[in-house]
Parts: sequence; structure tokens; C-alpha cells
Amino acid sequence: MASEGIEETAEELLLDFSKTIFNALSPLGSGAKFDDAFKNTFDRYALSLIGGAVGGSLGSALPNYRAARRSRKIGSQE
Repeated sequence: MASEGIEETAEELLLDFSKTIFNALSPLGSGAKFDDAFKNTFDRYALSLIGGAVGGSLGSALPNYRAARRSRKIGSQE
């Protein structure tokens, strides 16, 4: 659960790193830039962390529930 949140935050960090490299090299090419590369960074990172943690929890809830149901059925048949 927390690992999903960390993964999503790392993806957001990598995206910002990529935008920084693009902005640094843009004068050599077309001159296009990401002007909004670092707007609301705290909000984006916090939402990535929370959203990843919640999404990871919900994503693993159904398999955990099914495994628990299976183990209950096995235990009751003995």
C-alpha cells in the first residue's frame, strides 16, 4: 500500500526530472519549454502519494478477500 504511493511519487519526480532536462536542452532545438513544470509541486507529490496508497489498497483488497474466503472454506471442510 505505501509502496504504491512511493512508486507514484517517484513517477512524478521522474516526470519533473524529464521536464527539467527538456527545458535545459530546449535552446539547442525548437525552443519549446514546459513553463508549468514546477507549479504546485507539493500538491502533486502529496496527491500522488495518497492516491497511490489508496489505489494500492483497493487493488489488493479483492485478491486478499478471495484468499481469505478460500482459506475459510478449506478450514471448514476439515
